[in-house]
Amino acid sequence: MKILLPLDSSKYADANVAYIKDIAKKTNAELLLLHIVALPTSAKGVMDFSSLEAKGKEFLDGHKKRLDADGVNASAKVVVGFGSPGAIINEEAKASKADLVALGAKGKSLTRNLLMGSVADDVSRNAPCSVLIIR
Repeated sequence: MKILLPLDSSKYADANVAYIKDIAKKTNAELLLLHIVALPTSAKGVMDFSSLEAKGKEFLDGHKKRLDADGVNASAKVVVGFGSPGAIINEEAKASKADLVALGAKGKSLTRNLLMGSVADDVSRNAPCSVLIIR
């Protein structure tokens, strides 16, 4: 079983990792940590994203090290994408052949969630596999 766990740097990330860690250990699942640097399409070719990508890698590496120490088979990936984070997550779920996408009900951008619909809602409606929403 392969579980895709998208993480942002919100205050909920640690709790989401802890929740999925137990499931991954019990099912002997492979856990793929994903951090997305989602940017508007108008930013293509205009900005250097290397610092954002490096921060994302550092963030995931910390979680990966703790998971490895707890005996969880984990890998980490940072994606710089343009457009909707939900669409990027769904693309990664398909590309990685994930059996499950597990993501938090809440994330970093409360205002965006209220105005435009949440990433969790987008993923739950369009993912190519089962979705677990962590509250």
